[in-house]
Amino acid sequence: HNYLKRQGETNEGNVYYLGIPDGAAIFGIDYIPPDDYDCTERNWYIDAQTTDDVVVSSPYIDFRTGDITVTLSKAIKKGDELVGVLGSDIFVDHLVEIVSNLELGKDSYGFLMDGEGNIITHENEEFTPDSEKGYVNADEILNGELKDIVHNDKKTVTKKQLKDYDGKERLF
Repeated sequence: HNYLKRQGETNEGNVYYLGIPDGAAIFGIDYIPPDDYDCTERNWYIDAQTTDDVVVSSPYIDFRTGDITVTLSKAIKKGDELVGVLGSDIFVDHLVEIVSNLELGKDSYGFLMDGEGNIITHENEEFTPDSEKGYVNADEILNGELKDIVHNDKKTVTKKQLKDYDGKERLF
């Protein structure tokens, strides 16, 4: 608990926890799960236990805080035996703050999208999600010209000069 708590304090905006195969979990925050809590039934545990990769969840509403959250999880193995799954909740508000405060080059800005191309934060409030319109997908803006960048199977960055929402030429 103390180690996970220190990691959360070091990495502000993150909560760390460890799930073990018997269903118990250790949290780095002062949270005691209900008696019927079984970490092995949680998506973060299920998705990570069968891969050696880090698993990144889609954004969801955290049951404890009500905040939009993304979970990173990783199986911990000793040989082929699963010892547990380490999880970290990253609150999207914290990511938004980081992205919004990035200092980039002239006429540049950062924005945040999920794996489906839905815009999470953007300097143009027209593109940020809200409870009425939901998410704006990158495919729906700039006449779909971002589609090739967002859905690039090679997972490489493609540079493309486009007119931005405000009519300025920008390199994407």
